Amino acid sequence: MSGERSRVLAGSEKRAGGVEVFLDPAKREELMRARMRARAAWVEAQQEKLEAKTREVEGLRGELAAVRRKADEDRVAHAGEVKRLEEKVCRAELDRRSIEEQMAGKDEQIGRLTKEKESALFIGRQKADGLGERVEELEAKLKRAEEANARLAAENDGLRGRLGAWEREIEKAGEAEREKDGEIEELRGRVAELAGEVMELERADEDSRGRIAELERAAEERGAECERLRAELAEVCGQEGEAEVALGACQGMLEALSGKVGFTLAVVDVVSGRRAWVGQDLEGLLGYAKGQFAHVSPELMECVIHPHDADAAGSVSGVDWADVPAERAYRLKGADGRWRWFGELLYPFAYGSGGGVVQALSVQFECAG
Repeated sequence: MSGERSRVLAGSEKRAGGVEVFLDPAKREELMRARMRARAAWVEAQQEKLEAKTREVEGLRGELAAVRRKADEDRVAHAGEVKRLEEKVCRAELDRRSIEEQMAGKDEQIGRLTKEKESALFIGRQKADGLGERVEELEAKLKRAEEANARLAAENDGLRGRLGAWEREIEKAGEAEREKDGEIEELRGRVAELAGEVMELERADEDSRGRIAELERAAEERGAECERLRAELAEVCGQEGEAEVALGACQGMLEALSGKVGFTLAVVDVVSGRRAWVGQDLEGLLGYAKGQFAHVSPELMECVIHPHDADAAGSVSGVDWADVPAERAYRLKGADGRWRWFGELLYPFAYGSGGGVVQALSVQFECAG
């Protein structure tokens, strides 16, 4: 093999018979160029392979750098998230302390109102001694109203336990708490007027309807309203020529209202439609067991609403708040299987950062079909 190669380099070749023939210079030069081209092609192919390997290594290095950058970013993001969670925990702790301070003030206010109620009751009973059996009967009804107020106080204790879920809303409310209390008082007045319209107390004059509204609020709301009821009773008893007529009208209206007026108060989330009941919930009003519809979202309403009234009792997010209160009526199915008509009043209760209503106060009451 080496001899053959040396002959080619020398410009000779072996032919048949073993005769070695030397090539001319031109032929020898052409053979040399052919070998050089073959060598150059081989070197170029090796160079391309080397470049491909180099590009592959560079790509792997880029991927490694990207992975390292992503790991660094994840560590930074995780550290920021931990810091945000710690700040959120601190804010929640401050909110909890604020709620505890507010509840302490509420307890003190309830104690003061209880003392005022007892004083007003003592004065009212002294003034009512001369009215005989009718006044005694009215006082018995007032006593039942006090028992209802005691139940309401117990329900308020349960409400305090649920205030933990409203920490953020209470923080936003802040200094507007007194204004909200005023709105709630106006809402209660509206509920009293609406209850009077439902029971068709057309025979009573404007003054009598006002007194009945005051008596109804005293029977349904907190103990603080008892003072207003007894003041109204003292005013009725103090009238000389109209005492008998006023007491008779009040007695008849109270008998008409007894056991027929039922309503619930609930705070409704405008986005999700969930309701947080204040006092008696809709399950109790319809005769269902407590918590029977706890798995439904929004609770209970989807199960008991009449199919033809689904649009009327739709999402609260579509309510036009330009006309307050927003009113609507629909049928709900009671535990006994009967469809019962209910009316609902919706009032703005809490506003978001953009000024829109995020929570509404709902008043549901049973009315004649």
